[in-house]
Amino acid sequence: MGGPFAAWFAVPDIAGHVNTLVDRLRYGSKLDPRVYELITLIVAHEWSAEFVWRAHVKAALKAGVGEASIAAIEANATPSFAQSDERLAYEFVHTLLTTHKVSDELYARAAEVLGTAALVEIVTVAGYYAMNAMINKAFDVA
Repeated sequence: MGGPFAAWFAVPDIAGHVNTLVDRLRYGSKLDPRVYELITLIVAHEWSAEFVWRAHVKAALKAGVGEASIAAIEANATPSFAQSDERLAYEFVHTLLTTHKVSDELYARAAEVLGTAALVEIVTVAGYYAMNAMINKAFDVA
């Protein structure tokens, strides 16, 4: 098995717990798949995680993330989003990854539109893919 699980299998109980988490995030999430995949690409780009990026571009396109948005993320530009959930998810995750915090104003806007439960899922998805990227980089997983 490729990707981070190649490293995680060195400690099988961690691999099992991580697998349970990713299954919940991918298949049990209340997030629109389009938002889920957008978050994945934001994190992959911020971490320069090529394995994650390659693994999720097709899924993002299939989920409805626009080609222009993907190209903008890849080019270090802020995408123009037609949908408020994408715009807020991008702003929230990008801000958190680059400044390690979110302002009260950004939190309030995001919570109003997306809801607190969605924000918890958004941050958890971002955290999972950051962990994924770290494993890939630390253990040179391709």
